[in-house]
Amino acid sequence: MNFNNPYGQQMSPTEFMYPIINSQFENNQRLPVLGELSYDRLVKTIYDSIVAEATAAKFYTKLLDLAPNEIHREIIKYARNNELKHIESLTMLYVRLVGHIPHVKLEPIQISNYKAGILTALKAEIEAVDLYRDVQLVSMNPVIREPFYRAMVNKMEHANQFGEIYHSLS
Repeated sequence: MNFNNPYGQQMSPTEFMYPIINSQFENNQRLPVLGELSYDRLVKTIYDSIVAEATAAKFYTKLLDLAPNEIHREIIKYARNNELKHIESLTMLYVRLVGHIPHVKLEPIQISNYKAGILTALKAEIEAVDLYRDVQLVSMNPVIREPFYRAMVNKMEHANQFGEIYHSLS
């Protein structure tokens, strides 16, 4: 799997290096957290976020099959595509901190019906907004904050869209 760095150059995940704002840190050192979040807790949070994003992408792929119309399918596709982008940016951050791609195993997805699936999606998006906001509040490093900020903004948008869908089904 190859990634584009912030300057558009193709790099493998092990070669990918985020630009570090503070020049006192060498590229081979861990990124400074500069907040209340310990390094180990940050790595676990990033890993858990990757798993959650991958689970959401898989869930939305199944939810697409149940969507009653093209408008709903487009909203779900949009959310799924954003989840895939979040996986990529969080994986790059994880690789930068840990030095390897995380091994992620997903559980099977079950959706009882479309309306229940939309409600599940809505709740998951709201929970993710809270988590991603909290990570931003405890980290002073923009390299850590940026992927969580982007994901948080997308999650708020998804929550609004899934809320609209849910209420239209009532």
